[in-house]
Amino acid sequence: MLWFGSRFIASLLVIYCITASCEQLVTKKFQLSTRQNERMNEVQWNKVDRFPAPSSCDFEADLIKTSECRSKFLARSIGRVPELLRGLKNRFGDTLKLNLSVDFEGHASFGLRLNSKEIVKGSINKDTLVLDLISRLNQCISKELWIPGLKRGVPISVTFPYDLVLQ
Repeated sequence: MLWFGSRFIASLLVIYCITASCEQLVTKKFQLSTRQNERMNEVQWNKVDRFPAPSSCDFEADLIKTSECRSKFLARSIGRVPELLRGLKNRFGDTLKLNLSVDFEGHASFGLRLNSKEIVKGSINKDTLVLDLISRLNQCISKELWIPGLKRGVPISVTFPYDLVLQ
């Protein structure tokens, strides 16, 4: 009987040690989580550290030079297909309001930036000419991978408004 009692006490002691160590583990995890929350609050999540650029552009920290390089790349890409350029000008005029999206792997695509009247009408989404032009435009810009946007050194997907000026 005495031997059974000592096993029981040893079992209780093991359970107590496990429970006590778990409490310390949870406390350490909570403190780590608190530090992470403080760091997360320091990050400006609505800003990108580096905007995407075509891979043919030597990426520079200067946003203006990057923007100029991006514009020249797009003008060259679209200029290689004169019938696409004519179709875009006939349908949209001199300026096309788009959203440029580049995913974290560097795949670029355009989407139309619609105003509220066009959304209410719903006509722009059913216009097969518009859909064809945007599809062909995406084929032009997606022939090469882009340098993705970066946030804290990590490639991220970025979508931003882009006014494409047709020349």
